[in-house]
Amino acid sequence: TRLGAHRNPQLTTPDPPTTSRSAVLAWYACANEFFKHAVRLDECGNWQGAMNCLHEMNEPLERMRLSLQSLDDAYALAEAMAELNKSRAALLAKAESTQHLFVAQSAQQGLLFEQEDLNMDLLWFVMDSYKAATRPAADEEAEEQADDNGSLETEAIALSAQGVLYQKVLKVPNVAKLLYESAIRIAMAITQTTGSNFHAQKWYQDAVEGLETIRQEQIAFDLKQVQEQREPTLEKLKPQLDALTSAIMKNEARRPRALNLLKHIYATHPPKAEGAELQAGLEYDDNAKMKKALLKAATHYHPDKPINKSSGIEWFVLCEEITKHINDYHGHYKGL
Repeated sequence: TRLGAHRNPQLTTPDPPTTSRSAVLAWYACANEFFKHAVRLDECGNWQGAMNCLHEMNEPLERMRLSLQSLDDAYALAEAMAELNKSRAALLAKAESTQHLFVAQSAQQGLLFEQEDLNMDLLWFVMDSYKAATRPAADEEAEEQADDNGSLETEAIALSAQGVLYQKVLKVPNVAKLLYESAIRIAMAITQTTGSNFHAQKWYQDAVEGLETIRQEQIAFDLKQVQEQREPTLEKLKPQLDALTSAIMKNEARRPRALNLLKHIYATHPPKAEGAELQAGLEYDDNAKMKKALLKAATHYHPDKPINKSSGIEWFVLCEEITKHINDYHGHYKGL
């Protein structure tokens, strides 16, 4: 008996099937046709059809991958398949993102307009769907490709919609503000790169109007808060305000008083802004320099300056009182 004549055929390893380059090219052409049709459907707004075509690419791409394993000198074909796979992943990410957006918007109609009582389960389902729409890519490369195909706009729409829910349903304006700002930043970035304009789009209008409403409400709240705290704060600041008045009134003439004001406030209550200081060697009879110094002081102590508004109620009210004096003496110098 020859050696190996009675080998178990189940233990032998069959030779890999031979694959021609033309067969690999055929599978590639098939997958590429599905992809091109998916692109056309996506451009028409048919994300469902695009998603179906992209899923149909699975079989030809897999057959191509298996065939390439037994094909010599297939580097170029492997590179082409890899690029097609990347493009497919990006477009699929966009379609899936649009799907999440569609689901969220459909569910939101029931949440906002059809339910008498707030359905929290539905609300969080909508929120989760919007959040899923803002994460369209499975990896960084796909995300870059997805951005090129318009997923950034889908993300902006989802962010704006979340802002509406946080503002009007959950009543959390601080979170809504951040979401609106993110949506608008994305819109501006798209405009800079593509020239697209979103001012007529409802989601963009919602973000802009929502931000303005929140801003006005915050201003009203701040003013009310200041009014409520003004009198007790003035009482607390009385020693400092009396000292300010005494320092100013050391002279009878108004011009020396103006200089007394500037010297006192910069020495006793230095501005919060870095590098803000009174000009050295200032003389009260130098009208031009005094006028300039008073105007500069007005910018340092103005209560609407962000650093003065954010430094506590006592500093804010003190700045208001100081600014009254500054404006009074600046008006005097303007009339000279």
